[in-house]
Amino acid sequence: MNPLYNEYKKARLYTLLLVVGLAVAAATIDYFMALNQRIVQRQHLLLSAAEDLEHQLAPVVHLLKVFKQDAEASLLLQNEAPAVLPGQQWSLRPSDSSLQLSDAEKSMLNSLLPQLKLTQRTSASIKQFSYLSQSGVWYVPVEQRSAALELEAQLFWQQKEQMSKLTEQQLRLHRLKAAETVFMLSVPLSQNGQPLGELIVNFDLAAMLQRVAKGQQDSTIQLLNDIGEPLLAVAQGQVMTDADTELLHHSDRLRTLNILPLTLHLEPADARSALAELGDLFGHFMLYLVSLLLLWWYCRRRFRTKVLAPFQRFLVHVERLGRGDPQGVRHIPADWLEVFHQVEQLRDKAPDQNSR
Repeated sequence: MNPLYNEYKKARLYTLLLVVGLAVAAATIDYFMALNQRIVQRQHLLLSAAEDLEHQLAPVVHLLKVFKQDAEASLLLQNEAPAVLPGQQWSLRPSDSSLQLSDAEKSMLNSLLPQLKLTQRTSASIKQFSYLSQSGVWYVPVEQRSAALELEAQLFWQQKEQMSKLTEQQLRLHRLKAAETVFMLSVPLSQNGQPLGELIVNFDLAAMLQRVAKGQQDSTIQLLNDIGEPLLAVAQGQVMTDADTELLHHSDRLRTLNILPLTLHLEPADARSALAELGDLFGHFMLYLVSLLLLWWYCRRRFRTKVLAPFQRFLVHVERLGRGDPQGVRHIPADWLEVFHQVEQLRDKAPDQNSR
């Protein structure tokens, strides 16, 4: 009876269970460490994207605030209204198409025109400046009216009419669905504490977001308003349609902008589904399991060949010597020669002690 072999068989199952447990533990720890690194990296990407977009929006917002200060300062001077104000103006009220800008508004706009035109020519993001009076007169500093301008003005007026009065005195972002999606920033103007109108800038928000996405490894970036409604999304450098935007997966990777009440959502290009994450975890598990099983197999094989088999031969050797066989077993393992010789010496000493 070989006690080592009995223990060897008992330890086989326990060792296998230990190997599987170690593989599960190691794979889980390794997977979650890698997942944490990816989450941290994505948070850095989101923070970088938000800062990039804010840096692009900051000049536009700053310009509007400066123009607001200049316009209200001009209103206090009460300059004489120009005989003819360059540009186009028309009423947005169907019931009163004869509405015109007041003399104070004409004087104010005339003083701002050089700055507005210079800014529009030198800024790649700004498409058009406009002005909407409180009475419903739309003004644009262009030579000819177009159907697109009239549609944008009408949509802006309808949106303004639907908005709550609580938000009328704030810098606001407007999204208009005309021939193409148009984004406008508006800032209110007042005279002697009374609302006068709004200075409006039509700017290329889509191009800004595309530049942000390009700097973030072509991640999918979505812009949400203050109530979580999607405004604009860019994927692989291209602006997404409204239908595609609704299919986007919303995760917790959100960042609120400081400069405007907007939220940025970023989905990295290497983002994976839950099934892919489970596959990754299983891959980690199999990698550790195969490695530990190879180590387990090697250790068992070495124990069987270097310990178990020689010990079995040792037992046979002792048994033969006990039966009076003078030689015992042949082919004694080199590492066990000393042990076998010690047994033979004990056998030789036993007759001498009996004779005494």
